[in-house]
Parts: sequence; C-alpha cells; structure tokens
Amino acid sequence: MAFKVSCVDAGSECPGSFTTETERELMEIVHLHQQIAHPEINISDETDGFVKTLVKTV
Repeated sequence: MAFKVSCVDAGSECPGSFTTETERELMEIVHLHQQIAHPEINISDETDGFVKTLVKTV
C-alpha cells in the first residue's frame, strides 16, 4: 500500500503530487514542498493534520 497527496486536493492550482510507501515519508516530502513552493504556509501540527485528511491510500 502506498500513500498519495496532491496540492489540488487542498484547493491549490499547484501541480504538486506525491506518492510514497509510508505516511511518514510522505509528510517529509510535503514539508520540503511546502518550504519551497508554498512558503506562506507554516508547517505546524494543524497543517499536518489537514494534509493527513487529504492523504489517499493507493
């Protein structure tokens, strides 16, 4: 089972889409992407919680 999340799932026009083998790895990649592509979004427990609601298993 893999985990996937895309920026469009959060209502963004950003083409970012990520698939990893673990949710932990996915969140690490999401954090890096946030810092580079979405610096206006603070990395926090609140944003992590929101992102986790968008994660799909594939």
